[in-house]
Amino acid sequence: MGILIENTDRAMEILGKPRPDDIKKAYDIAKEEFSRNLNLVWLNPFGSLTGGEGKGQRYYTPVITADVLNNFPALPRLINKLSGIINDETFAKLVKTVKSGERPRKIAKDFLKEKKLI
Repeated sequence: MGILIENTDRAMEILGKPRPDDIKKAYDIAKEEFSRNLNLVWLNPFGSLTGGEGKGQRYYTPVITADVLNNFPALPRLINKLSGIINDETFAKLVKTVKSGERPRKIAKDFLKEKKLI
């Protein structure tokens, strides 16, 4: 594993901590604890989505290993350009497009072009 996408709710479960009501606080706790205890670096969140069964908001964030960071020091700056681009409406639209049969790779490429990221 070198990079993954994690959310703040799951992070709190992994850490055995209660989920704070404030998603910014959850992000800060996860970022600190994952770095200190798991040698994983949390980058800027892609955005926030409503949790399952309407259980509040959660951040979705790219997480990379310290080894990847050491080998590719410019990677966080590149990935952080995606910060804040996902919300419930955007996510639903992307999922609907995938379910309609379009290829996920094409959908992702079109989305990134639309946002002028590629």
